[in-house]
Amino acid sequence: MSSLPNRLARILVLLGAIVVFATAVFHGTGYRPLTDALTGTELDEFFKRGLPALWLMFSFQLVALALAGTWVALRSPPGARAVLALSAALLAIDVLLLAIYVGLFSGTLVLALGAVATLAGTILWPGGGLSPDVDA
Repeated sequence: MSSLPNRLARILVLLGAIVVFATAVFHGTGYRPLTDALTGTELDEFFKRGLPALWLMFSFQLVALALAGTWVALRSPPGARAVLALSAALLAIDVLLLAIYVGLFSGTLVLALGAVATLAGTILWPGGGLSPDVDA
């Protein structure tokens, strides 16, 4: 039977994954308005083509992190804590970059919630350290 900290860690990681996935989906809905807005600009073609690609790359990165968190929460694979620590670090960097370059807005705050939930789940994950945790 799972211990309470183990259950809480899994719930937090799963909550973080859900929030991050929802953020990715919502972010993806901005692709069409972005491409429409770029159509009438005098930006160099490199930027007109590159900005939509970067937009999609960020959405796909968030989906990948959400899937990794879901996988860890449900399967508890060896090295789970290392995967969670990397995911939490990447999400924290995303939040920091958004806050610096775009500012604090609902998207930044929601992504911060996902990052904090993932980090909290990482801290509570059984098996101390970042070594593979077979018995998690």
